Amino acid sequence: ERVEADHTPLDLFLIDETNWLPLGRPMLTVFIDHYSRFPLGYYLSYGGTSAAAVVGALRHAILPKTPTVEVIPTLPVHHRWPCYGRPDALVLDNGMEFLGHDLESIAMDLSVRLQFCPNRTPRLKGTIERFLKTVNYFFAHQIPGTSMARLHERGDYDPQKHAVLTLAEFKHVFEKWLLDVYTQTVHRGIGTTPWAKWQEGAQRRTQDLPPDI
Repeated sequence: ERVEADHTPLDLFLIDETNWLPLGRPMLTVFIDHYSRFPLGYYLSYGGTSAAAVVGALRHAILPKTPTVEVIPTLPVHHRWPCYGRPDALVLDNGMEFLGHDLESIAMDLSVRLQFCPNRTPRLKGTIERFLKTVNYFFAHQIPGTSMARLHERGDYDPQKHAVLTLAEFKHVFEKWLLDVYTQTVHRGIGTTPWAKWQEGAQRRTQDLPPDI
């Protein structure tokens, strides 16, 4: 019923899979279900915030998920990603990537309401704000190549020299953490796990797909 969306630059450097040189810090765009705190979909890019990233994350959020591509053989993902379906409302800030005609046209076609928060009111979409902070502090900061949140926290640590993950490996590790750790851990805001809360909600609401995938 209520889905919040936003971006964050990841506090992590990734490397190119052919020459192993650092590519930089990707931008993570996420859509999250407010009721269950379960992330519905995401998109990674190196181009900063953009309408393309928003549409990519929305598409991933709405469509049924394919199994995680396990590029690291010793790291199986034990849980499936059950989330899909059209949301009733998307709660957004006033970033230019959210205000363009592309998203407005797609929302009209899908019968999705766009709800824009007033400027400087991140608390009105606090679910996604807290989740993106969790991604950086409790996930990205634990991986070699992290840039940390602030420059002074690095000391003499060079994140680009220590970066080890390619984009494909990062997606695998991220979905492993998302599905097997984050969504299986009790969330203080809802008093249960996002996994259990999503299953509870799914008993009362049909997951609705667009007529034409």
